[in-house]
Amino acid sequence: MHMEDPIVIPTAKSVQKTLQKNSLRAEQGPTTKTLVIAENGSASLRSSNSGQSERLQTEVREKIAVWQSNRSRQKNLLKSLEDLLKADLEALEAGKPPPT
Repeated sequence: MHMEDPIVIPTAKSVQKTLQKNSLRAEQGPTTKTLVIAENGSASLRSSNSGQSERLQTEVREKIAVWQSNRSRQKNLLKSLEDLLKADLEALEAGKPPPT
């Protein structure tokens, strides 16, 4: 005698969960599995999400650009301060009041 599979009627809650999972997966983009082999010989699979990876890379690039801009601004300020101090020192050595 052959048994038939039971009929499963999904509940509204289970349908909602499935839709949420599917929309999350679609939003994140495809997932890539990478085999990582450590120096001790152990191997593991790591999942990476290309959409998430791209967002993180963009975020890192933006932070680097801001850091470089701040660094450049700081270098310019430091150079200006050095020039002012040099002018003050030269004036003091010449016995004149420092320029204001």
